[in-house]
Amino acid sequence: MFCELSQYVQAEALKYIVESFRRRKGETSGILLWNMIDGWPQFSEALVDYYFVPKLAYFGVQRAYRPLTAIAIADKNRLELVIVNDSRQRKKGHLKVSNIETNEILWNMPFDAAANDRLECGNISVQPGQHCFCLEWRESNADQADRNYVITGEPPYNYQRYRSWVDQFFVDSQI
Repeated sequence: MFCELSQYVQAEALKYIVESFRRRKGETSGILLWNMIDGWPQFSEALVDYYFVPKLAYFGVQRAYRPLTAIAIADKNRLELVIVNDSRQRKKGHLKVSNIETNEILWNMPFDAAANDRLECGNISVQPGQHCFCLEWRESNADQADRNYVITGEPPYNYQRYRSWVDQFFVDSQI
């Protein structure tokens, strides 16, 4: 259980760090992660263990670095929404934000993100308490939508509730 919990904490921490820098594109220079693989069997912050098995954080970081991504940063009872486009092409599409537990849609708007730029979409007021929100965006010419999540509220979180929120975003990984 300790390994599992530590992997979720690492994945959340690195996701938050990468997204925090990316949402300030143009104001910050970026972020470089290191210690990608363990040099021997150990508990560490590496993304891949000594046996070449990716840790949960590997998949979280991989998703956080997608060329086009939607990011929400929780600040008290509001979400700040940003689309980051690291590609060389302008990206148009649609962004929807919903509560994972209630399916309530809080945001449902088109976006138009310039090449190699960030687009500040706006803010959403949210109810106090612990919530998980799904950000789903689809490029105009894409067959499939992409997704991200943000968790609001003060810790501690119930582990089973947390897992029910985020495991759907880590479907390609296994602990």
